[in-house]
Amino acid sequence: MKIFLINKLIEPDILKNFFWRAIQIAGKEGVSFVFLIFAAQILTTYNFGLYNYLLAIVFLLMIFSDFGISTATSKFVAQYIAEGNKKERLVIFNSGLLILVISSVVFILFILFRHAFSLESARLLLYISPLIFLCPLTSLFDGVYRGKKEFRLLSKITVFTGVVSVIVGYLLINFYGIIGALLAQDFLYLLLLVLLIINCKDYIPTLDFLLIKKILSYSIVIGIAGIGFFLFSRINTLILGHFGYITEVGYYELVNKLMLILILPWSIFSQVISPEITSLFTLGQRDNILKRYKLYLLLSGIFAVIIACLVYVSFPILSHYLLPKYSNPEVITIMNLLLIIFVSQCMSTVSAVGFSTASGHAKLNMIFLLIFGLINVPLTIFLVIKVGFLGAVYANVIVKLISDISFMIYYYKKISKYE
Repeated sequence: MKIFLINKLIEPDILKNFFWRAIQIAGKEGVSFVFLIFAAQILTTYNFGLYNYLLAIVFLLMIFSDFGISTATSKFVAQYIAEGNKKERLVIFNSGLLILVISSVVFILFILFRHAFSLESARLLLYISPLIFLCPLTSLFDGVYRGKKEFRLLSKITVFTGVVSVIVGYLLINFYGIIGALLAQDFLYLLLLVLLIINCKDYIPTLDFLLIKKILSYSIVIGIAGIGFFLFSRINTLILGHFGYITEVGYYELVNKLMLILILPWSIFSQVISPEITSLFTLGQRDNILKRYKLYLLLSGIFAVIIACLVYVSFPILSHYLLPKYSNPEVITIMNLLLIIFVSQCMSTVSAVGFSTASGHAKLNMIFLLIFGLINVPLTIFLVIKVGFLGAVYANVIVKLISDISFMIYYYKKISKYE
């Protein structure tokens, strides 16, 4: 009976789209991780930490230049396709215009106030400032392809981009050091954006102010949630950099990036099922959503526990042979601490991305991320002052564990009311 239920709820299309989405994410995030490994091997530990510190600053700026528009685009494309009214063709142009306007404002403010950082950081930040435009736009088109369930085409574009970018990235980092590492990020997103635009021709270049208003009203919620998420996670990197732990920033980001790679299968699965959940919610099939929610979270938790055990045993051995420069007690301790929340992070990813956002409850994500993000900042500062750089990791574990568990329970109770 259980096997029958799983087969019924996990359709062949979901498995097929998961396969193509996995290839696509491996091509995109995998390349970023390869860049990280190249930088870790070639750069000094200090420059590697500085590289990650600069990326954290730019990622903060990108939150404002996108502000949830790309995620909102995916939802509206999937919704309009389900309704069959052909309005999804208007979404691309209007969403893209919004991102260009907002990104331009963010870029101008960045140029005016970049000297608030150190002289070295202000100079190096200029090399990756194009990401303020490139990342939100690639996320926009990624959302369009996801909303239309064109996972196969998206994966082919991303894999080709990845192969070319790895070669170019290695040469840039090898010859130009930290500047090359920053330029490699620009090249990756520029090439990806160009190919996504070329292969996305199904759009209508017409202004629709009512649609813009709808996109903005929904994206603002997601954008505020994005700020909360940054305070919830990436702010730790900036706090460590502020207190002078630049080398330790490299340690923390290396492990953190590895954790993000490990969580990718759950993130991919969430993005694949989200259009289907949007369709079910649009059609009013709340009981079907609840059944899937319980099943998907159960399977997510089981597989996450297995992966966590394997990583705990293998990481010290693999780091010793692959990255001996970072095979030290500090890095091992960070990994072991973050493994505590690995399972809850995998399950909450499915809950938040696959269900809550897809079913139109993005405001719930925003509230939780903002509340716990605001808790994370003072807690991180306090613990870093008290116990050193590991205080940032302790704060991360405490806040995320409580947040993940409470979010999953609250959303379950919320959708249970619809039965």
